Amino acid sequence: PLPGQTAPPVGTDEASPDSTGSLAQPRTALLLGIIPGGGQVYNRAWIKALIVVAAESYYVYQFQLNRDRFNHYDDTLPLPQGRYLEKRNKYAWWVALVYLWGLMDAYVDAHLAGFPPDTDDPLSPLPTAPHEDRP
Repeated sequence: PLPGQTAPPVGTDEASPDSTGSLAQPRTALLLGIIPGGGQVYNRAWIKALIVVAAESYYVYQFQLNRDRFNHYDDTLPLPQGRYLEKRNKYAWWVALVYLWGLMDAYVDAHLAGFPPDTDDPLSPLPTAPHEDRP
């Protein structure tokens, strides 16, 4: 512990949640991450949740659009039919990648929730310690 702080009672884990349960659990974040953005909401990372949901929605929309254009192709469409197949496959990969990124991000954020804030950040205040007079 830092000067002026008391040590935790013997047999307790410093990283364990307090009585309010404010520390995120990685397993819960991973399970909630099954719903796109759910793990980020659990971790209270609102901007990340919005990004994950928006990206996932966009790529699913593009996948469906190109799938429909490939399946119901006619000569009025500007691209050849094979190009819609390529685009459909590309967006399917993006859907999978964004989904996996959201799962991993939620898990890692919850896992790192118990660590102290970064003291190297110039915008965060440093903890104050009592000054000792030295000769």
